[in-house]
Order: sequence, then C-alpha cells, then structure tokens
Amino acid sequence: MTAAILIPIKVFGIGFIISMGISVLIKFLLDVIKLFSKNSTD
Repeated sequence: MTAAILIPIKVFGIGFIISMGISVLIKFLLDVIKLFSKNSTD
C-alpha cells in the first residue's frame, strides 16, 4: 500500500523539480540573450 502511494509522489516530485529547473534555465538563457543583444547594439 505505502509503495503504491509513494511512487506517484516520487514521480510527481521529480517531474516538478525538472520543470522548475527547466523554467529557471529558460529564464537564465533569456537574461543572457538580453545582455548579448544590449552589448551588440552598443
């Protein structure tokens, strides 16, 4: 019983961590692109 409850929680937790990590990476990449575009205009 406990395993049947714990496995979905683990999967959800891992998926949540991965999605958070991807969103942070995308935000970081967008900031880097903005910096480079500012530098190129100068």
